[in-house]
Amino acid sequence: MLEFLQETGPLRERLQRERGITPQRLAQMVAQKQEEFAGLLNEQAAVYAIAKEHGLDVEVAPQPLQLTKILQLNEKSRNVNLLCTVKRAYALRTFERNGKKGSVVNMVVEDDSGMMRLVLWNRDAESVEKGNIEKGDTVDIRNAYVKPSLVGGIELHLGLSGSIRRSAAHEKKEAKLLKLKDLSDGAQDVEVVARVLELGKRTEFERNGKMGSVSSCLVGDDTATMRLALWDANSLALERLKVNDIVKVENGYVRNSQNGAPELHVNWAGRLVIGPRDAKVAGREEILKVPLVKISDLKDGDKCEVRATLAEILSHTPPNPQERFYLLCRFEDGSGKIDAELSGRAASRLAGIKNLADDIEFATVLKLKHDSLIGKEFFLLGKKSGGKFEVESVVS
Repeated sequence: MLEFLQETGPLRERLQRERGITPQRLAQMVAQKQEEFAGLLNEQAAVYAIAKEHGLDVEVAPQPLQLTKILQLNEKSRNVNLLCTVKRAYALRTFERNGKKGSVVNMVVEDDSGMMRLVLWNRDAESVEKGNIEKGDTVDIRNAYVKPSLVGGIELHLGLSGSIRRSAAHEKKEAKLLKLKDLSDGAQDVEVVARVLELGKRTEFERNGKMGSVSSCLVGDDTATMRLALWDANSLALERLKVNDIVKVENGYVRNSQNGAPELHVNWAGRLVIGPRDAKVAGREEILKVPLVKISDLKDGDKCEVRATLAEILSHTPPNPQERFYLLCRFEDGSGKIDAELSGRAASRLAGIKNLADDIEFATVLKLKHDSLIGKEFFLLGKKSGGKFEVESVVS
């Protein structure tokens, strides 16, 4: 690979000057890199890969580019350059091998000659996971190689010496985006853009001897709100999601819940993109049908939503002794401060409690969670009354 990179002297000098890698150490790293790639890298390519790993900007003189068609590829194909379209992208998966952690993303790409699986590793995989490449993008693939697939046939791989970029010369093939109100039981390959309104939890389970996981959240657009279920590898996206994020579902499907309401699901065959490019979704105010108001602009009796930071927990003693969960808190948003009352589910949700055993006091949990709650931002839905904000629901 990279036969065009004939002179590595400047790169070697930069690695020593800018990264402190001695020639002796570099020789060891080159040998190790060649061993990792089972001899597929020559010495020049290994130096290039090491420089790339250590964050050096590597400029290569432009070379005449030969593009290959997917139909022309075989098990011996190396130094493959393709211009193709992303047909499908799967969720990022992580693994550990020989004590090292890694990540991988599988994609399906196509050109006018056929389709093929593309395997991206580590840095390239994480770039795709961040939404830098989306379904429908035309991409330039450079210096890829072909391997036999474990499921039969061949597949394309991108190593450290390769690259994948969105092509500026070709427009994205946009999928038909649906509105949430148009989704019904049985729909497949659903493409939806929505706003995250509320975060649920991630649950692990065992089914047929295999471990699985699912996360849930509430999403909405200007037509409806709906539960979104993220399965297995996609369920890890919950760790990165925040309330008010815009998300895009690629190749989702719809199933009715037990109460008959449609739910949007994303399993191994689809993925969730957080912050998709050029996405436009109605704001929380339009979706929830209530205004988002600054504390300084609150008016008695008007139902609204306030986005504010928890400044202080004033009390957890309920006026009604029969009420288990109660909070009197002080919130601030830069425009002012206000004391807010939360009871029942609103109080337990602010404290981050899903279930609480009967023999555990609410006060005990608050004491343990106090420091993590103070300074945290919440969306409070309710109304001002008698100088206080009465909270109906809360999300963080």
